Order: sequence, then C-alpha cells, then structure tokens
Amino acid sequence: MKTHNDCTAKYPLSLRILHWVIGIMMIGMLIVGFVMADYVQPPLKYTLFDMHKATGLTIFGLTLARIALRLVASTPPLPSTVAWYERVLAKSTYLALYGVMLAFPISGYVMSSAGGYPISWFGMINVPLFIAKNPELSHTAKELHETFGYVLAVLILLHFAGFLKHLFIDKENLLKRMW
Repeated sequence: MKTHNDCTAKYPLSLRILHWVIGIMMIGMLIVGFVMADYVQPPLKYTLFDMHKATGLTIFGLTLARIALRLVASTPPLPSTVAWYERVLAKSTYLALYGVMLAFPISGYVMSSAGGYPISWFGMINVPLFIAKNPELSHTAKELHETFGYVLAVLILLHFAGFLKHLFIDKENLLKRMW
C-alpha cells in the first residue's frame, strides 16, 4: 500500500540543484554538440567548440561534486511500491548516467589533447594537454565521444520515461523528491 511519505521525502537541496543544473547543461550540450559538428561553419564553429569544451569541463567538475555529495548525503529511498526489477533498472540507469557523465568529458579531453587542440575554461584557465599529439588516438576518442552522446541521449530518455511511468501509470509524483 502506498504511503504519503513514499513520494514526498526530498533529496538534499544541494543534490536537487546539481541534478537540474547538470541535466539542463547536458541536454544543451547534446543539442549543441550534434548541431555544431555537422551544420555550423567557421568561425562560429570554432567559437562553439571552445564554449562546448569549457561547458564540458564545468559539467565534469559539477558531476564530481555531485558524486561526492551523493556518497555522503542521506537520500530518500524509492517508494515501497516500486517493484524489485524497477529498482534494479533505476540503479542501473543511474550508474550508467554517472559513468557516461564522467566518460563523456574525458573522451572530449583525450580527443582535443591528442589532436593538439587547446582547451580553455572560458578563456580564464588554459587546461594542460597531457597527451602527446596522436591523430589516431584523437580519432578514436572522437568516435567514443560521439557514441557517448547517443548513449547519454538514450539514458536521459530512459530516465524521463521512468518518471512518466511513475507519474501516469503508478500515480506517484516522484518529481516532488527532486524539485
């Protein structure tokens, strides 16, 4: 039987803020990444690449902060009405999201560094390129980076589909926990 507290216990404010900020930034980055790679011409393309790299670094830092907070913060359990297989799917999706949120910017760094392309955080901090120029490695990292984009898009859709399933089928507004 559903209890009122199952859906009303909230995540800590810091995790809620990071969830929405990172989520919105990642969706924006996916859109810009897909568009700039194929449909934008220089010089705007180079400006977008620089902004994309800086924003990717920001997301990476925020993701590290989110993971650290997640490890120490008390978080509400899933409602008791959530079936065991849904719990497994939810945990698997979260772990995959965290993995991609880390691997995505790392692949971007390797692609740029091995390609010999500078990385700057909004023109304020130049990021050292620790990988020697290596076109083959850069190409491989580019392929991985593009693949992570598609994987991330699918994971975000799966995450959203889970929310919609709980809202419309189970009649549980889990958004209250993260809003």
